[in-house]
Parts: sequence; C-alpha cells; structure tokens
Amino acid sequence: MASLALYAVVAFAMRALRPGLLEVLGAGLGLAHGFFFPAYSALLIENAGPEERGKLMALSNAAFNTGLALSGVVVGGIAERSGYPAAYLVVGLAASAGVGLLVATAPRKRVDPGAARVAGQPSQ
Repeated sequence: MASLALYAVVAFAMRALRPGLLEVLGAGLGLAHGFFFPAYSALLIENAGPEERGKLMALSNAAFNTGLALSGVVVGGIAERSGYPAAYLVVGLAASAGVGLLVATAPRKRVDPGAARVAGQPSQ
C-alpha cells in the first residue's frame, strides 16, 4: 500500500517539476514500481485458489497493459488541453483512488497467536 501511495506522491510532485527534481522523482517512481508489483502479485496469488491463479494473473496483466495503452492517450489529451500540471494532478488522483480501493477491499487476516509453533515441534 505504501508503494501505491508513493506513486501518488510522485505524480502530485511532478506538478512542480523543476531542474534537479526529475532525478529524485524518477528514483521515487522506480521505488514505487519496484515494490508495488511484487507485492501486488503476491497479494493476488495469496488470495486466489490454485485453479484461479493463472486466470487472475492473465487478467491482471491484460488490465495493466490496457491501462498503459489508454493512459497515454487520455493523460496526453489532458496535458494538451490543460497543461502538464493538470495531467499530473489527474494521475495523482487516480493513484490516490487506487490506495483508497486497496484499503477498502484488502482482505484482513486474523492471526491466532496460539496457532504459531516452532518448526519441528508437534502442535498442541
């Protein structure tokens, strides 16, 4: 969730882009991307049954690639009409909405402290 929030922060910060900031924001975007996708994939796989995993990964990849294809046209149109700050505002709001959806829909697991045991020892 923090990596998705970092996406939003970077997008909002791009509205004030100036010399010297591009490298910092690029590093932030790289970190967000590098942490988000492995965590997202693990969450997807962990919460799917064995028979659903392949279909869900394919659907996720298709949705990601469709989003990449469409976002350039949509955000590019916004940038052309209203300027880059408006385009980055829309991207930041979209990433913020993603954080909100993740918070609202993420499965909650309860840990039973009595269920933990040391490997190699029988459960009681």
